[in-house]
Amino acid sequence: MKNLLLPVFDDIEFDSQLAAAWDIARAVKGHIDAVFIRPDPISAFKSLPPLIVSAGVTAEEIEKEGLNAEIAARSRFDAWCKSKEICRERNDLVDSVVATWSHHVGDLESLIARLGRVADVIILNRPDPYEPRTGSAFNTAVFETGHPTLMVPRYAPEGILSHVLVAWNGSLEAARAVAGALPLLRKAKRVSVLSVPEEGREGVSDLDLIAALKWHGVNALSLDISSITASVGAELLQSAASQAVTLLVMGAYTHSRVREMLLGGATRLVMRNATLPVLMAH
Repeated sequence: MKNLLLPVFDDIEFDSQLAAAWDIARAVKGHIDAVFIRPDPISAFKSLPPLIVSAGVTAEEIEKEGLNAEIAARSRFDAWCKSKEICRERNDLVDSVVATWSHHVGDLESLIARLGRVADVIILNRPDPYEPRTGSAFNTAVFETGHPTLMVPRYAPEGILSHVLVAWNGSLEAARAVAGALPLLRKAKRVSVLSVPEEGREGVSDLDLIAALKWHGVNALSLDISSITASVGAELLQSAASQAVTLLVMGAYTHSRVREMLLGGATRLVMRNATLPVLMAH
C-alpha cells in the first residue's frame, strides 16, 4: 500500500483525510497523492438553473472561484506538509513518507474512477447528505476503482492502526476488503475478527480467516457474537465502540445495492453513523 489517493474538493474540509493518510503513510512509508478536483467551468455553467444564470453568473466567475479555492486548499496542504516535515518529491532512495499535490479539471466521478484504479487505497470523507459530491465520490471509489476505499469521519481517532476490527461474513466483498487491508493488518498493533452471521449465507468461518492471516504474519483474535440483538450495522458499530476499535474493515454492499437503498443495510448504516475510519471494498 504505497499510493494513497486523497481527493480534495473546494469548500470541503480535508483535515481528517490528511490525518488518516499520515497515520497510514508513516506505517507503510507511502506516498500521499493529494488531488484537487474542480469541475470544468463550461460544463458547470451549462448545468446551472436558468434563475442563477439570469442573476449574472458566468463560466469565468466559476473558473475564478475554483482557482481561488484550489489556492487556499494548496496553502493549507503545504503548511501541513511543513508541520510534518514531509518530503515533497518522489525519491526511490528515500524510505520516508512522500506527499505531492496536483489538480484536475473535469467530471468528479470519471476522475476518481481513473485515478483510483492506479491507487492502492482511496481516502475520502464520510458521505455528507448535505454535500452530494461526497456521496458521489464514495460510490465511485467503491464501485468503479477495484481498490479499497477508506472512509473517515470528521474527527477520526489518532493511531488508526491501534486496533483493527475485521467484520467477516464470508462474502466476496469481505474477502476483497481483507485483501486490500492486508498491508495495514500487518502493521496493526492489534487485529480482531468479528464473525457476523447472516441468514442464508454459508461462508468461510472466522477461524479459517484467522488461520489464513497467520500466513501473512497477522495474529488476529476472534470476537464472538452469539446472536444479533440489533441490525448488523448497529452491532458492528457497538462492538467497535466497546472494543476501542480504531479502524473497521468490511465488505461494502454485500447485498444488492438496490436492496440496501430500499430496505437499509449494514453498509448504509455504517456510512451514516460511523465515528471511526472504515475501510470498505465491493
